[in-house]
Amino acid sequence: MLSRIVRINRLTSLPVHLPVRAFAAQAAVPEPLSISALQQMGQDNLGLTKVIDYAKIFEDPSNRPAKREPRTFHSLEDQANAVAGYDKLQATEPIDRHSKRVGLLGYKIGMTHFWDRWGAQTPCTVVQVDRCQVLQVRQAEKDGHDAIQVGCGEQRLRKVKRPQLGHFLKHGLPPKQHLAEFRVTPENLLPVGYLLGPRHFKLGQFVDVKATSKGKGQQGVMKRWNFSGQEASHGNSKAHRLPGSIGQCEYPGKVWKGKKMAGRLGGISSTVLNQRVVRVDHEKSLLYILGNVPGPTGGLVRVRDAVKKVEQQVWDLHYPTDLPKGEGAEESVQTWDGGDVDPFEVFAHENDVVSGTKDDGGD
Repeated sequence: MLSRIVRINRLTSLPVHLPVRAFAAQAAVPEPLSISALQQMGQDNLGLTKVIDYAKIFEDPSNRPAKREPRTFHSLEDQANAVAGYDKLQATEPIDRHSKRVGLLGYKIGMTHFWDRWGAQTPCTVVQVDRCQVLQVRQAEKDGHDAIQVGCGEQRLRKVKRPQLGHFLKHGLPPKQHLAEFRVTPENLLPVGYLLGPRHFKLGQFVDVKATSKGKGQQGVMKRWNFSGQEASHGNSKAHRLPGSIGQCEYPGKVWKGKKMAGRLGGISSTVLNQRVVRVDHEKSLLYILGNVPGPTGGLVRVRDAVKKVEQQVWDLHYPTDLPKGEGAEESVQTWDGGDVDPFEVFAHENDVVSGTKDDGGD
């Protein structure tokens, strides 16, 4: 059956009847390969591990800024992967809906905004993916689980500990300032030394962002737990912002664990779920995420695929990552258009009474 939905434009106040199906259309899922074939493709990608010759990359004059020109950050992911032979990486498919890809590490640059095609302002947080590189691959046969260790940033040699220095020199990798490990499935393994860029996440997909929130020190219950406070009348004697009673005397004769009281606020690991990727700047390795992200400017940010949006996007992502499509095949800056729904239009059902129209029975 078909039901009708009345769409009313705020500018014209005229109703438009749109036929809408009562059920959502299911996306066509391509026939997947066998599990053994996908796992073998992951092993083949892992077998491409080589030592990257960074001297060949910087011998190219185009990678060095000219004299008297401002030095800007330039992405080298595609060039470094091509020198190491990682351009032969095979695109795989998810084994099932529980397939997991590797995530990214980056640094929070700040916040900005832009206007989409509907004219709506889109606030977003800018995350710089600073030379995020695969450092180690763990496999279930040896380590008990499948995971990929990535690192980002740059660390001075004198600050690197001896065991970590040997870990980097084993594959000829530069020392990284921050490391993290992501659980993956066997078909999404990547070779050691592979550089990941912001194109790893598809434009418009949902991600989970994890970072350390801003520390605010010792705070009271009103700021920490949003208590309303006590009465501000004349009879209140210097107890306006106090928490009040925290327990009884005879029974239970104690303060229950977990009682909301004053204490340290912030400075803990915080995760924001279901944030949309609204812009990808591959040339400058910038990832724009809709809304706010925990932590101060310059803080470390950990980005992964949204775990609560598996059903919507598991079949639409790039596995094991987004492979380069050749120079000039796609734009270096890609922006989300805002979706198919106009946010400035009011949607009402045919049975709803809308004032100012002929359907409300007025003159």
